[in-house]
Amino acid sequence: MEVAKQAFESLLKAIVGQPAAAKMCFVEVYAAGPEGVALVDRTLDSFEVLVKQLLNSVPGHGGMPPEIVRALIGGVQKVIHKRLYRGEEKELTKLAAQLWEWIFCYPHLPAR
Repeated sequence: MEVAKQAFESLLKAIVGQPAAAKMCFVEVYAAGPEGVALVDRTLDSFEVLVKQLLNSVPGHGGMPPEIVRALIGGVQKVIHKRLYRGEEKELTKLAAQLWEWIFCYPHLPAR
C-alpha cells in the first residue's frame, strides 16, 4: 500500500515537474483524433488493472465493480487534466493526499 501511495505521489510530482510534457499527455493528446483517444483509453485500461489489484489487496475494497474503479480513475484524470489546462499544476502536490484518500472512500458493496 505504501509503495503504491509513493508511486501515485511520484506521478503527481512528475506532472508538476514537467508540466509541458504532462499537458501533452493529459490535455493535448485529444488533438490527435481517434488515435489519441485510443491511446488514452489503453492507458486508462492499464491503470484500471493496477487500481483493481490495489483495491483487492485492501480489506473491505476487494471485488470493487469495474465501473466504480473506472470512475475513480476518471475522477483523478479529470482533476489532473483541469489543473494542467488552467496552468495550475502545482496544486496537484497539495491535492495528492486528498486524491489518494478519495480512491479508498468507496466501500465495496456486497453482491445482491
